[in-house]
Amino acid sequence: MRYIFIFLSACFLLGACQKNEIMLFDREEAGVYFQFGGQTRLYINSEAYSDSLSFSFSRYSDALQDTILETRIRTMGKVRDYPRPIALSVDTELTTAVEGVHYEADFEHAVIPAGEAELMFPVRFFRTADMMDNKIQLVLKLEENEYFKIYFTEQNNTNVYYGTETKIMADRFRFVVSEIYTEPGYWSFAEDAF
Repeated sequence: MRYIFIFLSACFLLGACQKNEIMLFDREEAGVYFQFGGQTRLYINSEAYSDSLSFSFSRYSDALQDTILETRIRTMGKVRDYPRPIALSVDTELTTAVEGVHYEADFEHAVIPAGEAELMFPVRFFRTADMMDNKIQLVLKLEENEYFKIYFTEQNNTNVYYGTETKIMADRFRFVVSEIYTEPGYWSFAEDAF
């Protein structure tokens, strides 16, 4: 009986030590997508992502006449030893901001540098009188080119596999800028305390 137990235990241990292969993105083509966000408040290995960024000039003195906001563009596939331009443009159907009036962006410099896998893309927004009553919106969109394909148009808003994710855009990113007073984000964090 003792030998049978040892034999069965040994079989179980050998079966439990199997090596599982992890599937990798193994294509010569590369993909590109927006992934804005970072580590959550809990400071564990979880991240939260968003497909938009809101900014209000109302929190700043009149001396601040412009600001630079950024979004992260990431690639999938192999890192290359040469720079790769990204096909980045404005989604005119969803955009209310006017170039040269509300914002400026250098789309010619939307390039993944050699040896890199991501880019922080900056957009300069200008404080204008119409922002007192209206939120202006700029929506950037990624398109395919000779260097990058668009493999997915939406993604989960977290990297946690057990979370109850919400789908967000991966091929578009929205900036919303105004001078309208908004509720600070930390109020909702402390609302249970008050």
